[in-house]
Amino acid sequence: MALNILNTNGKLITKTGAEFEAYDVIRYSAASPHAAVTLQVSGSGVADLSDELGSISAEVTGSNSDNAITTGAGNDIINGYSGNDQLNGGAGNDLIGGGAGNDVIKGGAGDDRIVDSDGGIATDLVFDIDAGDGNDTVAVWNDFYGFANSGTVDGGAGIDKLQASDLTGITIQNFEILESQRDIIATAAQFESFDKITYSDSPGGENIAVTLKLADGAHADLSDELGSRTAYISGIGSSIDVKTAGGDDVLIGTDGNDILDSGAGNDGINAAAGNDIIKSGAGNDTIIDGESYGYGEVFDIDAGSGNDIVTLTVYGSGIAVSGTIDGGADTDTLNAGSLVGLTVKNFEILETFEGNLLSGGVLGSAAQFENFEQIILSRGSVFDDMIISLRLADSAHADLSDELANRSASISGTAFGIDVKTGGGDDLFTGTAGNDIFDGNAGTDTAIFYGNFANYSFAMDNGAHILTSEQEGMDTLRDIEFARFADGVYDFATETLTRNNTAPTNIQLSKTAVSEDTPIWTTVGLLSAHDADGDTLTYTLLDGAGDHFRLKGNRIVTSKAFDYETYPWQTIVVAVSDGKVTVEQHITINVLDVNEAPLNQAPIKLSFSRSSISENVAIGTSVGLLSAVDPEGGTVKWRLTDDADGIFKLVGNKIQTKAAIDFESNHSLTFTAEAYDAAGNATSHDFTITVKDVFEPSFASLSHEALI
Repeated sequence: MALNILNTNGKLITKTGAEFEAYDVIRYSAASPHAAVTLQVSGSGVADLSDELGSISAEVTGSNSDNAITTGAGNDIINGYSGNDQLNGGAGNDLIGGGAGNDVIKGGAGDDRIVDSDGGIATDLVFDIDAGDGNDTVAVWNDFYGFANSGTVDGGAGIDKLQASDLTGITIQNFEILESQRDIIATAAQFESFDKITYSDSPGGENIAVTLKLADGAHADLSDELGSRTAYISGIGSSIDVKTAGGDDVLIGTDGNDILDSGAGNDGINAAAGNDIIKSGAGNDTIIDGESYGYGEVFDIDAGSGNDIVTLTVYGSGIAVSGTIDGGADTDTLNAGSLVGLTVKNFEILETFEGNLLSGGVLGSAAQFENFEQIILSRGSVFDDMIISLRLADSAHADLSDELANRSASISGTAFGIDVKTGGGDDLFTGTAGNDIFDGNAGTDTAIFYGNFANYSFAMDNGAHILTSEQEGMDTLRDIEFARFADGVYDFATETLTRNNTAPTNIQLSKTAVSEDTPIWTTVGLLSAHDADGDTLTYTLLDGAGDHFRLKGNRIVTSKAFDYETYPWQTIVVAVSDGKVTVEQHITINVLDVNEAPLNQAPIKLSFSRSSISENVAIGTSVGLLSAVDPEGGTVKWRLTDDADGIFKLVGNKIQTKAAIDFESNHSLTFTAEAYDAAGNATSHDFTITVKDVFEPSFASLSHEALI
């Protein structure tokens, strides 16, 4: 019996599944029986073409309905498009695209590539993929966050790769490599199920960082999976627990209690809020923890070996913190606002930038400050000349001369009495209510007191100055050059008090109103101010309100016309200086309204008393009277600007005829009159008069009898 053969001859052949299955052989042509063919299955239904195709490679495209397509042993391409399709590539190195819908895909033997996605449709997805034998690559893409995934994706035998965007809800089996060419969301167990996690398994892809997002708080030890590759890891749940390996990793914590272990490499860890456990291993790591926003926090940080930088950010005052911060081996830097409550180990450098920024200085005990080798504001030479702010939390002696070296510091305290020695900088000491001991060492140092100079008694004890007051107790000053009081600065070397300069006060303008009709260069008022030190005052006009005002000595004068209706007030800015301090003052000057004569208006309501006239009236006949109203109540006069071609004339406010009027020539006549007042303001108006016909007997119409 002859075989039923379909020769495609290189064309796209479209048939139903049943029509394709009716053939015994589907091929390119008799001359090229092994060349690839291109088929399209129309409608829905089954198209099992494994026998018809045999080992011939085929590109088979389904419809937007539900298709069940099976190919043969060739290297096939199957496109399912939308619909819930069943796609089976059989043997061969196949490329299968599921498209939208909940598809069932089988790769069969061979090194297959399978792609299944949401097709750009936001919906829940059910995956059912069995890649079969061979080194397969499977990609599952679901790009709409918040929709549920389910189903199973099985790589089968061989070394298989999975590419995905969100694995939550999916059962993952028999995949060795996870390629993260997109950000991937997965559980800890899902990530750990792979032998290797990389951006791409190609040689170039090994050097590109992967981005992973943990969906749960279970422990995820990814050190083997990541190896020395760099990873960016964060979480979408309430907490994460993750360990990486030798890459330069970035770990971002949640607001919960995270466990972050970055292993070796130069890692960056930002743990955010929560009572986190942080381990960074070997490498020069950067760790940030805190952001408690008013809640207490327990720190647990082991920075490991390497030159690490640890920053603690706790916002707000009076927040209880505790725990251990260990810098590990090598030269480590701690940047914190408060050390109280913390056990601090193995840090060589204290950076005070965070404390200066958030709380006016780092708060710590004497022992904690002495535990560092250096205390600085921040890294970089630009900060060398800036003041370091420290606040002592206890009264124990704190010798910070080595830690501060020649850097300047501002020292204060929260304890009842503090005892501190600084280095060679120009230091500031602010006393407490207790008995303070300040040793300025080298540099030009100043002790700051809140009261006036007269409220303190002075004494000497073995070269130290003893200052006593009721408010601040008895303070001992060694190697302190100056004492600053509320009313001046005392120089211990010269034993003189230089009183503080007092800024000018009570800045006034003697008059703050001006009429809108005030001529320019009129004096508005005199500027005055008070200086407690008796210094000579000078005035400067910084803003003259659009040059409406100028300054002459201490006089404010007008320099522009005013208009109350436009600006009922003007604001000037004046600066007063005593030679040391300049103070600015805004002064508002009110513009007073003045009654202004209204503008003269032209006459209105122009009218004429008549609207018609009979023909053949005698010349000089009065036609009618003109009338108008002057808004100001004045006399209205008239002039005739158009006399209707000499028909009319004006006498006072009367219109008279000065020529004969003939109905047969003009049925109407129009003249123009202009009313004007004493100021010359005029209004013009056209008046039209209807001409009425009058019966006129003609000679031709007389009867014969009348002629006899």
